[in-house]
Amino acid sequence: MKQALGVLEIANHIYPPTFKKHIMPLASYVEVVNKMQQLIQQQCTGSPTEFAKKLNISGGELFKRMQDAQAIWTTNIGYSKKKRSYYFL
Repeated sequence: MKQALGVLEIANHIYPPTFKKHIMPLASYVEVVNKMQQLIQQQCTGSPTEFAKKLNISGGELFKRMQDAQAIWTTNIGYSKKKRSYYFL
């Protein structure tokens, strides 16, 4: 069975090199949001600063992505000072 092609692999076949520059930020965004979801589900995000470092983004970018994620997942995200982690409400 053939393995499904990823976004970047499809772009390599379809789009010219100049267009690929615009695909990378989208792929990076999806990767960060997926990792964010995984860490929140496992409740091992750490403080906001630690969470941003785990995702390799700035603190400001973390809060923007969290707002996007809440809209995408149609759920709220809380923070537990006791557990030092974000969690889904």
